[in-house]
Amino acid sequence: MDSALSGGSVALYLFFLLLPGLLGSFIYDYFLEGEPRENSDKITTALILTLLSSIIMHYAAHTPILPNIVITTGTRVDSIINAFLAKNLLYTSALSSMIAFVFAIINNHGLIYSLMRRLGLSMKAPANDVWQKMLYANQGFWIAISFRDGRRLTGWPEMFSSMGRPREIFLAEATWYDLNEAGEVITSDIEGPGVYLSNFDDVVAIEILR
Repeated sequence: MDSALSGGSVALYLFFLLLPGLLGSFIYDYFLEGEPRENSDKITTALILTLLSSIIMHYAAHTPILPNIVITTGTRVDSIINAFLAKNLLYTSALSSMIAFVFAIINNHGLIYSLMRRLGLSMKAPANDVWQKMLYANQGFWIAISFRDGRRLTGWPEMFSSMGRPREIFLAEATWYDLNEAGEVITSDIEGPGVYLSNFDDVVAIEILR
């Protein structure tokens, strides 16, 4: 085994063996909404997707779960590649990615937790990001941002950061609202494309204007 490891045959074998799950895990993380996952969770997802896609391909296309090859110190690289190609590596990888995409979408909508609650298996709810619920679930509406000093900014949320990222937003066609010394409202339209905000320390409220 040590000789095989030194020759790189085992490493190459494991790479191709886990490739469908690694691709699937990448697809899952790309479409999954929320905070970034831990590396241990990503590895677990890759292992599960590798096993699941291989089992499905085994029963659907009668391909072996493991490639028909014995790894030795003299195993050629092309032999390993041919063994995995015979195992339909391309289709297995595509299936793993498809499964990952479907589960990411299902998880984004909280359907898994909803089903578990209906079956009485768990009372857990999805840990949705507030930024996600506020902006992603209410696209197509103007917003108003109120600041601690009494100012108010309205605009069209043309761009905003993804969930789990530092909070950023760009408001197009923005207008500032402020009060003068007489208590009268003063409006000031932004001369330009809009306003970019990345610091929300002085923000006290964000309203969705329906």
